[in-house]
Amino acid sequence: MRGFDRFDGLATQIVCHRGANHFAPENTLAAARLSFDQGAHFVEIDVHMSADGAIVVIHDETLERTTSGTGAVRARTLAELKALSAGAWFSPFYAAETIPTLDEMIALARSYGARLYIENKTVDAQVLVDFVRARNFLGDCFFWSENPSLQEAMRQVAPDANIKASAGRYQGVEEMQGHLAPQLAEIHYPDYARLAPQCLAKGITPMMQYFGDDPAIFDRIVEIAPPLINLDRADLLAAALRRRIANGR
Repeated sequence: MRGFDRFDGLATQIVCHRGANHFAPENTLAAARLSFDQGAHFVEIDVHMSADGAIVVIHDETLERTTSGTGAVRARTLAELKALSAGAWFSPFYAAETIPTLDEMIALARSYGARLYIENKTVDAQVLVDFVRARNFLGDCFFWSENPSLQEAMRQVAPDANIKASAGRYQGVEEMQGHLAPQLAEIHYPDYARLAPQCLAKGITPMMQYFGDDPAIFDRIVEIAPPLINLDRADLLAAALRRRIANGR
């Protein structure tokens, strides 16, 4: 039984940004596994493609920041990428962590009965959607890309995919809906009270985003109980929920 399943009264679905990245190296199986153990319903991951066509999970286009390698991800084969450490930069304890494939992440999420938020960094939209669809996982994830062309292409090639939009990038909810017809809209914490009702009125699920660590804000998030929240610190949300229960609220 996962962490949040132990508590009653919080309907919020937890989306853990790059996995439990304060406790394990981001975008690794270890970080995702810890997120699911903490109770996350989704893990957010970033995807690129290797030189030989494998879809791999790593944030940057280059290897230097989060692996023992150098150069562009797309310039290395999967075997070459798998030979690198994706965890030694974070802690010697995680030195054996490698760059996961999307296939491995899907298998891990499925083993927990959990889901994924897939941020497409550089993968061809049709290739990515077809890959996920072939694994019968399309209904268990949602997509986004900061690249407008990729974002639009994912919607065009897969009308049935769950697409997230970022509300702050539009003049209003109607413009966002007309552009992408998204299933979800991400809203930064300070703007949530204003924009969430507008999204709900259009049938779009609002997802709050808060990447900070202020306990008072987590207490407020528990009170608001958004349908989804994208965060770095699922442990602090759990602590806020425990405080609420202890106070009899």
